[in-house]
Amino acid sequence: MNPASGIYIEANLAKSPGGNVTRTDVARVAGTSVAVVSYVINNGPRPVAEATRQRVLAAIKQTGYRPNAVARALASGTTKTFGLIVPNIANPFVASMAHVLLQESLNHGHIMLLGDAGDDRQRELELIQGMLNRQIDGLFYNSVDRHPYIDVVQASGTPLLMLDRITPRPGVSVLSMNERLAACDVTRHLLSHGYQQVGMISGPPAMFTPGIVFRAGVMRCRSGGCPWMKA
Repeated sequence: MNPASGIYIEANLAKSPGGNVTRTDVARVAGTSVAVVSYVINNGPRPVAEATRQRVLAAIKQTGYRPNAVARALASGTTKTFGLIVPNIANPFVASMAHVLLQESLNHGHIMLLGDAGDDRQRELELIQGMLNRQIDGLFYNSVDRHPYIDVVQASGTPLLMLDRITPRPGVSVLSMNERLAACDVTRHLLSHGYQQVGMISGPPAMFTPGIVFRAGVMRCRSGGCPWMKA
């Protein structure tokens, strides 16, 4: 029974061979055709009478039917799935960025697969290949270093958005922030409040972003006539 609609269904709930509930099972329980079940699930392309629609929804709930995502992807050409590759999810900034992207994906009807490279280039490549094999609809990519595997992604035809600074390349979209300007602004703010000793706790200096931030901070401090302390 569907309490909301008052619809009662009595039917044989035996599953199809293989154990998975199919649309055929739902159609049998609802007393409709498989095509009508598909129209209800996909909200079209043909209209379905409200009473019939409620019978199908009740049958779906009763049988525990769940759409086959693989079959749906083959039919629609989309998996409703994005991929996100990050260098290290332990980084608070990266974690915050990933949280926002995952939430926005859900808001737009997609799920997002998260790949944590752990600052390892080989692991990063394996994650990329694994996501591409799953036919994701697009990849958000924050590389471990300044040599991302852009060619691998482009060869698959998967839409790509880089989430950090890279050398400009045709056909590659990039979303990034100006770390140099941010470092200068922070240092300028401290100097404007009368601080005379400015220090910075930095990540590994060999990494791209800490290097930029450090150099920008030093330059701004020197231009302001104060010493720079690096920990």
